[in-house]
Amino acid sequence: MFTNETTIDLLLSKYDRPTPRYTSFPAATHFHEGVELGDFLTSFDKSNPVSIYVHIPFCHSLCHYCGCHTKIVQDQGPIASYVETLINEIGIFRERVGDHIAVQRIHFGGGSPNYADTKFIERILRKIEESFEVLPSCQIDMECDPRRLTAEKIAFFARIGISRFSLGIQDFNPEVQKAINRIQPYEMIEECMMHFSKSGINDINFDLIVGLPRQTLDTVAETADRAVQLRPSRLAVFPYAHVPWMKRHQVLLEKYGLPDAKIRLKMICLVNKKLTESGYVPVGMDHFAKPENDLVQAQNEDSVHRNFQGYTDDSSRTVLGFGLSAISQFENGYLQNTTNAMEYKSKISEGILASCRGYLMSNSDKKRKKIIDDLLCRFNASIDEVQDLVTSSQRLADLQEDEIITIGHDVLNITDKGKMFARVVASCFDPYYQPKEERHACAI
Repeated sequence: MFTNETTIDLLLSKYDRPTPRYTSFPAATHFHEGVELGDFLTSFDKSNPVSIYVHIPFCHSLCHYCGCHTKIVQDQGPIASYVETLINEIGIFRERVGDHIAVQRIHFGGGSPNYADTKFIERILRKIEESFEVLPSCQIDMECDPRRLTAEKIAFFARIGISRFSLGIQDFNPEVQKAINRIQPYEMIEECMMHFSKSGINDINFDLIVGLPRQTLDTVAETADRAVQLRPSRLAVFPYAHVPWMKRHQVLLEKYGLPDAKIRLKMICLVNKKLTESGYVPVGMDHFAKPENDLVQAQNEDSVHRNFQGYTDDSSRTVLGFGLSAISQFENGYLQNTTNAMEYKSKISEGILASCRGYLMSNSDKKRKKIIDDLLCRFNASIDEVQDLVTSSQRLADLQEDEIITIGHDVLNITDKGKMFARVVASCFDPYYQPKEERHACAI
């Protein structure tokens, strides 16, 4: 992919700058106050099924790389109180919006949703079923901390209809695990996979991270090999986002030293090579799946898109977010709940929704969003759409000269070499983008 060290150095010096992840456009850093649910209801088409995101912001210990909105608790008391508030939030939303809303997917994120007592998860699902028309084909997903999974929990989750799980693996190397404060031996993951299989659950995603302290090319290669041995249906391979100005605990990792950009790029290329040689199909920039997986089928049908969970085969373009910090995604914008736990509980107790900021997209924003989605999901965009929306023609010219992109008579393509810099290409169509430090993590 990269011919020599000089090429790598040149590209990194020019393009490894702070860049949004573009799980939304505009990025969440541009959300603002003054946006409320009513701004989206007039265009909310109830005839199309929606997805629901439920945020459970609790963990039993702090992983030092973590960039999520989460809180460390040692017992179920705070979780019980939170779930009561969340259930009330769902009820308030239902009263505001009315009935006849079909649901085709439910996703539990966090935090560590499986840290919550199983009865709380079941109660939330029952409230959703009471409040919406959950389709018989609805898929229920859950992000999980393997350290808080047991055979009993897995069997229970299977019984209540949760059919897809995403495990936070990150890295299998013991020294890396010590550095990031997340000890979970390979044998623990192997046992989880056995229990999933016994419960009839075969759709498992592994999250891996490159760029962590104490990682080397050899350790990353070993983690990729060991992950493949367990044959998950999907893998997501993310570059570590070091944002200590947002998550102060990440400073704890700096004493170990972090791999530089060149090593990180080589790590990403190495893992990608390992996974594709093992039969996994690349999806977008950082996802991989077995050829028969729904995500690959969606890619073949040109229907893969991005939401706040990354690449998805979920056909719904509306995601209703419930819980602290949760983001709802509508056809014409975004609405985010407060990240302040006291404010969240207070607003819900008063019978009002806890949204605090958002973004209402203009027609130009919608066009730009499509271009960015096309670039990140398909690595090309129609030149007709590009011409009148280019934010910086000079930046595109530089990218073309460096063989990151090609521009034909009707299409802008990201080259194989350029896929690592796809978010940089996307930023050329983002008029709000400013490559400032302490705003976004770097591209690589």
